[in-house]
Amino acid sequence: MPEPAGTLQRLALSRTLWLVVAWPLVGLLWQALWVRPRVARSRGADDVLRQLASARVAGVGCIALATTALLGHAVLLARLPANGRALFEALGRGARTGAFDAPVELLLDTRAAMAAALACAVALAAAVVLARRPAPDRGWRPWAWLQLALAGALVSFLADGFVPLAGGWGLVAAAGACLAGWHDARAGVVVATRGAVGLAVMLLGGALLAWGLGGSWDEDGYDADGVARVVAAVTGAGAAASTVTMTTSAGSTVFVDEERTASLRSPFVRVPLAPGAHTFRVHDGDEDRRTPRVDVSPGEEIALVPVGPTLSFHALAEQLALRDASGSFFVRRTAEGHVGPGGVAVVAGALLLLLAAAGAMSAWSPPLASPRVLAAVAAGATTSAVGPFLLVRLALLFPSAPHTGTVVASVGAAVLLGAVWQALAFAGQRRWLAFAGGAPSGLVLLALGLGGVVPAMEVLVVAGGAAAVVYLVAARSGEDEDAIDEASRVRQDEALLVRVPERLGLLLASMERWVVGAVASAIGGLARVAAWMVAAADEQLVALPGDLAATGVERATARVVPWIGVSPATVAWVLMGLVALAAFLHAVWWGG
Repeated sequence: MPEPAGTLQRLALSRTLWLVVAWPLVGLLWQALWVRPRVARSRGADDVLRQLASARVAGVGCIALATTALLGHAVLLARLPANGRALFEALGRGARTGAFDAPVELLLDTRAAMAAALACAVALAAAVVLARRPAPDRGWRPWAWLQLALAGALVSFLADGFVPLAGGWGLVAAAGACLAGWHDARAGVVVATRGAVGLAVMLLGGALLAWGLGGSWDEDGYDADGVARVVAAVTGAGAAASTVTMTTSAGSTVFVDEERTASLRSPFVRVPLAPGAHTFRVHDGDEDRRTPRVDVSPGEEIALVPVGPTLSFHALAEQLALRDASGSFFVRRTAEGHVGPGGVAVVAGALLLLLAAAGAMSAWSPPLASPRVLAAVAAGATTSAVGPFLLVRLALLFPSAPHTGTVVASVGAAVLLGAVWQALAFAGQRRWLAFAGGAPSGLVLLALGLGGVVPAMEVLVVAGGAAAVVYLVAARSGEDEDAIDEASRVRQDEALLVRVPERLGLLLASMERWVVGAVASAIGGLARVAAWMVAAADEQLVALPGDLAATGVERATARVVPWIGVSPATVAWVLMGLVALAAFLHAVWWGG
């Protein structure tokens, strides 16, 4: 019998999971590269209305197509065996850094499906409300923002590792900055800075955790445990035939019994394997890793699991689930004994960094001056959910760090109290909006710390949906979103959490007037130079090529329309709809 063994998650390979995150990106590019320049060059109100109608069709259509793709894969997910059902797709192995890869992988399990379904449902409801508004009042910007926020949320929920998660968090942070700066550029800068800090801290925590799986820090620096190895673990028995599976180290070549010609390429799932004694050699770049000789019994399911540093969530889960002959979780025990720089425990330090990153990303309320239809998406399913969902994804680490649940619950309670404090500065409907904007993330963290993953996911869906409903009802009530009275602004600015940092800032400025003033002037000069460079880059790299492409397409359209009788845009959307339908049918019936 192979040693060690473990109850590992059984994955099913997918080739179409990327469609879920592709459609919002298509909608974003359509709004930025097609609608935006055409609206800018439109002559007359009728031409502007036609272009905004195109923006509305693209906005609703791409969100609907993303929802359809998610539903198709959810149906396929429900048809998988109940023990560890998940869909997995490796988009690329990424860059190899030191002892580990930086893979770009997507994973759709029950938790990711719940969070992604919430994001799609809220975005679709917001799109329907937005589509019913008069076109001149709603240009292409809100539609582009919806696509950006939804794309960031879907990438964050489906990301299987810190590398794709960084891309999703970057999109979500950009959406949050745009929403906060909709009417106030300073607020947008603050949220963008907060998002950048959260992203950097998340990557730092992921790097600390990854390196902690392969070694420890002492006074002489980093001391690696040795060359990363691959173990053959038993994941199940009693099947019709013996099989072998490997879903990590995408692109690696696996040789069975020292064969030099016939080989397997990772990822692969349940490939038939003859019973008996076998050895496996995993060739990854210039490195060969061999498993000890193992005896495979008839009907056993074998998984090849690399042990060592990893940035993949499911690879981390596989390692922590491995047991040795005595039944001990030897990888988890080894990781718990490793220390980081300064002698802190690696797992506890990584979890604290990731908790801080989640708070920086999600524990803020959309400004009341922002469009409430868009704030419904941010407060309900995107900005407020991505941070807590990372902790839900990594809850398997909580047993390795004592009192983690208490810390997470305490942070959730603090976030919830902050939302209550902010809401008390307002009255009436605005009080509920202020509370709904900041409460969901705190409630999810509180549920995760006190009850675990299942209650946290239930609270994420319920609280996110309720927050979205509050903002959408306020948007439908007809109240002017820009009419925030000055009294409310004063009360908000005089809140304790804002007044204390302000007074401290004035004190420091009076004490270090010359130093702080010189630094502020330098930063301001650099900011102006950077803004000029960004504007020039936007003009030369985005606006000018987009205008040229739009002009060419417009000329081609004028020539083609008399021949086909309809607009090429209509043909393009019909073709994309057919592709989405084909993907849906493939997801439902593939492998059935």
